[in-house]
Amino acid sequence: MTSPTATVLLVFGCGVVADGHGHRLTAEGEARTRAALGYVTAHAAEFRRAARPRVVFTGGWPLGTPDAAGPPAGCREADLMLARARAAGLDRYADLHAETRSRTTLQNLVHTVEDGLLAGHEFDPARPLGLVSHPWHLPRIRFLAG
Repeated sequence: MTSPTATVLLVFGCGVVADGHGHRLTAEGEARTRAALGYVTAHAAEFRRAARPRVVFTGGWPLGTPDAAGPPAGCREADLMLARARAAGLDRYADLHAETRSRTTLQNLVHTVEDGLLAGHEFDPARPLGLVSHPWHLPRIRFLAG
């Protein structure tokens, strides 16, 4: 038996780096964005058939202290992942959203719910929520989401 395809994804950021060219995703953040793109592309037919397919990118400025100024608007983790996804045409398959206030994994989850980015979606074994991150990060996400 095959697992059902998740047509709502929550993609977790993994840092922003400031350099002489502005702000960019860390290699891990890039990998997570590519993983989401690959998943949606591999399951394009299911995404096209889904009633409300959605991809939510999460992440603000995790490396800064609460009182430190973060990157400017449009340069937070989720903004950068969202821009990459749009450039790759992911919006042909799903509604794309960004949660940009968070600094921690717990805040990723809380702000996503508070901002209504999963509103109207119900999740169960037949309709799973897809979590996109690295294997070492998934246990923390599952624990906090529980």
